[in-house]
Amino acid sequence: ACPGTRLAGLRYLRNQAVANPMISGATPLSMGELALQRNDFAGAEMLFRQVLAVSPQSLEALRGLGYALFQRGALADALAALEDVIKRAPSDPLGRLLMGRLCLRLQEPAAAEKHFQRILKKIPGSEAALSGMVSVALALNQANEARRLVQRLLALHPQSEVSWLAAATVA
Repeated sequence: ACPGTRLAGLRYLRNQAVANPMISGATPLSMGELALQRNDFAGAEMLFRQVLAVSPQSLEALRGLGYALFQRGALADALAALEDVIKRAPSDPLGRLLMGRLCLRLQEPAAAEKHFQRILKKIPGSEAALSGMVSVALALNQANEARRLVQRLLALHPQSEVSWLAAATVA
């Protein structure tokens, strides 16, 4: 890590604590998660790297780093981080979901499908994985399969915004 990274991370924490006194006792990991929620992907990346410098085995920090990098468009680095997550925790649904979405972004729908299918084996009604499968079907020009998946998604999650967004992509 760069020598200034820790200092920048500490400054970020201090600034966030000043802006929100409720989080003054927060850890860099929780601050990284908060930065993700605020769409501050650069701040999240910095904080997750700081956590990993101290705790290289932190799956949560590695997953968060992969997501932050993905959102920042650093796809090769995101791929490396998420591959490490999958290697360490092959059944981690969130790691698989992120990897599936990254594979779609990299125009590798067959690889994405494998990740979403792994989630569906563990969590059969997962709306995130089913939505991913809709995207896979569309990427593979399988319109009928996409419509079938949307029907299943709407049957399982009729009030879900995710379901209706998937339905809109197939319409």
